[in-house]
Amino acid sequence: MNHLGKPYRTGAKGPDSFDCSGFVHYVYRQASFKVPVTAEQLDKAGYEIDGEDVLPGDLILFRIKSAYHVGIMLNKKEFIHSSRSKGVSIDSAEQPYWKRGLLGFRRIL
Repeated sequence: MNHLGKPYRTGAKGPDSFDCSGFVHYVYRQASFKVPVTAEQLDKAGYEIDGEDVLPGDLILFRIKSAYHVGIMLNKKEFIHSSRSKGVSIDSAEQPYWKRGLLGFRRIL
């Protein structure tokens, strides 16, 4: 959580700024896990899970317009991610904006 508020920058993988997949990659790397670097690759990593089975650390994936977006679930409703508008922040997966683009959830660990 000490990265909350860090700015978004396309292609950035931290620790001073992040894009969405760079943030996920950084967090998993800090926990000694290797994961793909792009959101599109992360959409194929691990295995798909149902929303009711989500655990902290699972990935949430979106398709917003033509771009993939990824975050890390904190609980069944909230996720942490790096967005263009707010940088690293916590949002609710139940917000209409996010619900519209939801692709699903994946478990890497």
